[in-house]
Amino acid sequence: TAPEQATTVLHHCLILIRCFAIAASSMIPHTAQTLFALLNQKEDPGSIAFVNACNNASLSKGHPITRASGLFPKISPDTITALTARFSGNKEKEEK
Repeated sequence: TAPEQATTVLHHCLILIRCFAIAASSMIPHTAQTLFALLNQKEDPGSIAFVNACNNASLSKGHPITRASGLFPKISPDTITALTARFSGNKEKEEK
């Protein structure tokens, strides 16, 4: 009902995603690079100082972005069960 407000909110969300990618680039570099690719950003997120992370000019109005897909693989219930048994600290579960 308020297209102008929706546009502003989405623009701020995209800027926050860019900030997150820069902040997280040292911990999850591949994911940060994927986020930058989705935002059609050419720089390496790890090369940008965090003080410059929320630069609005990099995502101006009309800036093209790529359609997103999942960033992380879906974890199946079987995988959850196996990881829980493996990392629960209970040796009996691990041996079975």
